[in-house]
Amino acid sequence: ARPASVLLRQQYRMHPSMNRFSSQQFYGGQVGDDVSTRQRLPGILVHPRTQSRCATLFWCSPASHREEVQEVASRDASTRSKANPLEAERCAVALRHMLRAGARSVAVLSWYNAQVAELRRRVHEKPGCEGVH
Repeated sequence: ARPASVLLRQQYRMHPSMNRFSSQQFYGGQVGDDVSTRQRLPGILVHPRTQSRCATLFWCSPASHREEVQEVASRDASTRSKANPLEAERCAVALRHMLRAGARSVAVLSWYNAQVAELRRRVHEKPGCEGVH
């Protein structure tokens, strides 16, 4: 028997612009935002077309940014995971610019443990990013 699943109808953690993407792409727009998340400031990013402040940044990767499969050690075992070194570098540079612009809190999301490890390594190589975790 398959366990029952329940859709979370309201989220309490992320800025509404971050939720908007995942709610629309994966849950048919059914996941709403708690009022506490709607009161958060939009952040330091500026949308290139509208010039309005925004809290999220998405970009398309060029075809030259290819994923590679890497071995990643976890607490329990070793497993294979995907990483995109050029994307990790691009993200580390963007993070450094955001920190220089005054960002106090930046979250970078990745589905893959190998990408997280690659990004962490590249971020720590950047001057001014040593304390980022």
